[in-house]
Amino acid sequence: MKTAKKLMYFNLSCTVVWLLLGIPSLIWWKDSILWVIIISLWANIVGHFSAYISSRGEVAQTEGHNLTKADKEWMNRRTNE
Repeated sequence: MKTAKKLMYFNLSCTVVWLLLGIPSLIWWKDSILWVIIISLWANIVGHFSAYISSRGEVAQTEGHNLTKADKEWMNRRTNE
């Protein structure tokens, strides 16, 4: 459970960092190959945001939000053994 939350926060922070890096790349590096910069930034943003979303789902699953009543009972039996 802790690993899923760590990954979730890591991917969210990477998404924010890449968003913030987009500003100077468009201001100071606008004379370079702009299309490559935009595509690279977009790929990093989408990749990290997708990982963040999937990490959120994993956290919710490990905390039991997506489990049926039978699954929760099975998990309780397993932890009480």
